[in-house]
Amino acid sequence: MPTLLSADEAAYIVRHSGAQTLLDDATFAAIAHGSADTAGVQAWEIARLGADEVEPVDTYAHREAEDVAVVFYTGFTAGS
Repeated sequence: MPTLLSADEAAYIVRHSGAQTLLDDATFAAIAHGSADTAGVQAWEIARLGADEVEPVDTYAHREAEDVAVVFYTGFTAGS
């Protein structure tokens, strides 16, 4: 989800996508939990799920910290 959205804008995407649960990083917890509350879904902070205690599985292409990765939601949000 784009990180520059307000909680209301993010809630629209959560509702429109049909998501039932939202996972977030502590950096965006306020917006994530606000949007989840507005959308009526659960929100979980990833670190609270014990993800920091689990050794990552290396089954993906190695990337550097400077590499850019963005996922764009393609739902129509104009005028909402």
